[in-house]
Amino acid sequence: EEMSLLENPVRMRTMQLLQQILGFHLLEWKFEQSNRKLFIWHCGMDYRLEYRRFNQINPQYFDKVFLGADLFRFSPGDEFYSVPFVTYSSNWSIEQSRQKILDKFAGKSLQIFHAPSNHSTKGTQQIRVAIRELYERLQGQLNVDLVYKEIDPPVSNSEVIKMKEESHIYIDQFHLDIGGYGISSTEALAYGNIVLASIQN
Repeated sequence: EEMSLLENPVRMRTMQLLQQILGFHLLEWKFEQSNRKLFIWHCGMDYRLEYRRFNQINPQYFDKVFLGADLFRFSPGDEFYSVPFVTYSSNWSIEQSRQKILDKFAGKSLQIFHAPSNHSTKGTQQIRVAIRELYERLQGQLNVDLVYKEIDPPVSNSEVIKMKEESHIYIDQFHLDIGGYGISSTEALAYGNIVLASIQN
């Protein structure tokens, strides 16, 4: 629980609750026997806002740091920091993948897809407004049907992947305090999407 390392009584309560559930404190457990390994996974706002402090704290307590893809730019970038990626195996050749993308863009519709994990943090409402304005502005000017699709989480990842395979433009998020791109964007890029994602500041 990365948040427990900052001076915030509410967040410290999370670590205390975890200690009650486990029956021991993770840091005490590690230091009882030095051969035990302890890793930390940073995935969000806390690391983004306080990365300098975390970069000082992490080597004191942890054996390895894992980061979301969009957070690695805040790390020192050495071997102590890693970015795990979920990968999907496919029997498609590079040429088959290329042809599937070309065939997709040769169709009669242009599909815009948005798969928010959370509507407010991904800026879904602003995205809907922008799509509506775009549709009104381009009405009658396009040779293709403009189709906007979004999910209402939770939705299985296999379903999201299938929609990314079919879509042409993927909108990851629009939020000035959250960014930039992460796993969701890279998945969409792999399926030939034009990807839009805001980047913090």
